[in-house]
Amino acid sequence: MEACHLGPRDGGGPCLAAQWTAAVCRGRKVGSARDRLSHGGRVSRREVPLFVRNHEVEYATIKRVLDCERAEGRKPVDARRRAPVDIISSGRHVEVKAFGGSARGGILCLEDAQVREAREGPDCWLYVVDDVRDADPAHSGVIRCSRDEAVQLIERGRQHVHVETTLTVADCDAGITRA
Repeated sequence: MEACHLGPRDGGGPCLAAQWTAAVCRGRKVGSARDRLSHGGRVSRREVPLFVRNHEVEYATIKRVLDCERAEGRKPVDARRRAPVDIISSGRHVEVKAFGGSARGGILCLEDAQVREAREGPDCWLYVVDDVRDADPAHSGVIRCSRDEAVQLIERGRQHVHVETTLTVADCDAGITRA
């Protein structure tokens, strides 16, 4: 497994850090924290909203991996709408998973199509981005697993069957009692 860090400590510069913060906290008011970060300063976790919407986290995570791939000379494309993987990058088929906090000891959930792609797909990779919700990219990293490493992770895991359903606004309004 390899790691890719694109933050101030690895030459990514404060500009990338500011972009990362803007992507994660888009639409949030971070004011002076964003200004300090864009000028090379540090930002405490208390100054940036910890909870952002899931689609914002997904957007920032995919952007982070695209940046990482470009930094290594590959030509990544966001393939979420047309392929069983998130990114196709110079022949690599990349599935991206995000952890809001540290990925250490975390449970990695893969759908059947993702498991099938890892086992049978061409040049398949699994990228795990940890500490996604942290505004400082120096705290976040990308752990890259090759196809063989991803299959090893899958083989030592356990399969669970679950049902996904949508909890609509009407369901919430009709059934939730506030304590």
